[in-house]
Amino acid sequence: MLFADLTYPNGTKGVVYNDPTYSGIYFKVGAAGVGAWEFSAPLDSTNIFFDLNEDDAPDLAFIAMPSRRAGQSYKVSGAQFADMVNAKLGVADSATAGVAKSISVTAAGEIVQGNTFAVNACNHGVKATNTRAENSARLQEVADIVRAQPYGGRIILPAGNFSFDPVSQVQFEKSSGKYIKLEGEWGATTIDVGSSATPAFYVGSSDTPGGGTNFFCEGIKFTGGSSTAGRAFEFENANGAKFHRCHFGTMQRAITMDASYGVHVTGCEFVNVGSYNIFSSTHCHHLVIDKCDVYNAGVAGTGCVLFIDAGHTDNLVIRDSDFEFCRQIVKADDGLSAPIAEGNYIEYCTADPFDFGTGSYGISMSGNWLALGIAFTFHNWIGGEFSRNGRTIRPSGSLRIASTSISLITESQAPARSTQRPSCIPSRHF
Repeated sequence: MLFADLTYPNGTKGVVYNDPTYSGIYFKVGAAGVGAWEFSAPLDSTNIFFDLNEDDAPDLAFIAMPSRRAGQSYKVSGAQFADMVNAKLGVADSATAGVAKSISVTAAGEIVQGNTFAVNACNHGVKATNTRAENSARLQEVADIVRAQPYGGRIILPAGNFSFDPVSQVQFEKSSGKYIKLEGEWGATTIDVGSSATPAFYVGSSDTPGGGTNFFCEGIKFTGGSSTAGRAFEFENANGAKFHRCHFGTMQRAITMDASYGVHVTGCEFVNVGSYNIFSSTHCHHLVIDKCDVYNAGVAGTGCVLFIDAGHTDNLVIRDSDFEFCRQIVKADDGLSAPIAEGNYIEYCTADPFDFGTGSYGISMSGNWLALGIAFTFHNWIGGEFSRNGRTIRPSGSLRIASTSISLITESQAPARSTQRPSCIPSRHF
């Protein structure tokens, strides 16, 4: 019946349920009166979707739906499911019988459990076969749906390769008291951000400088056109944004920030990002880079891992990370206060690893391994400590600290490079 009705416009969502052959989610391809319905995703326990509207809400008919974990009973409501009242599509666990979790279906067509709202982006037409513009438009619809919820919610991108259009930049606007989590299936979810100088995704707000974004991105692999083309994210007033276990590879710039504080980047990989892994046009107080693997950063564009273009930054934290064959680690034109660099492995930079354009105060650099291939100078250190850092230096290499009032300088001279662990492209997470 669905296939015979072509009166709907292009992009209309359709759902076939309770059919052993054709159950699933479909999208109309082609203008009204022509085209066809194209299968998008199965209608199963991990991909529940109902196209309800507000008029259905008073007519409640409850059914038990399959859950991701045996023994949990889920309920949905909707008049068109009246013929399926009390239908049991999952296997109940007698040990937890009666311990039902109530889920309501919203007008947006997704599920809510308590305060958690979850959207599978593929249910709204995001597909590997789409054009970049189509995927950006579909994901923007999902972002707007999540932002309209009382507490925000999660956007799930399942395994697949998805391309997005920077010209149609997806906007994750911040809202007070709401969160947005963009979540993939670890390395199995890949996003191609293209080759534009415009980032494919925007987080924050241009007219709301105060407050946090509660934006969280986890488990997605981002790629660009080349090490000199493509940018992933733009942050503006995006305080508190977080990345966890993401991969940024083969692009010009991964994250561009403006007036964004308390940003955390943990457990991520950056490989062959040619210019800047993170570029901040203003100070970026309490930026944390933790447990990251970085390879070949800044080499294609005379860049570095982190460049702070303007503004004196307080409490930058870089720890427990691996930096190999990067041109430079940090360049801060207006200096830093109370920065911390501890427990890092730094190998073969081709420029001064830490370049402070003006006075930087209270620096704590300890417990790092410095494998220096050439001569380095740490400029404009005013107060702080350089302690317990191991280093291996080639015959042509040296280390010099041009500073005042360093309270403690102790280090250990290590054996030649040949006795150290071999360098490699990082592969901790993907």
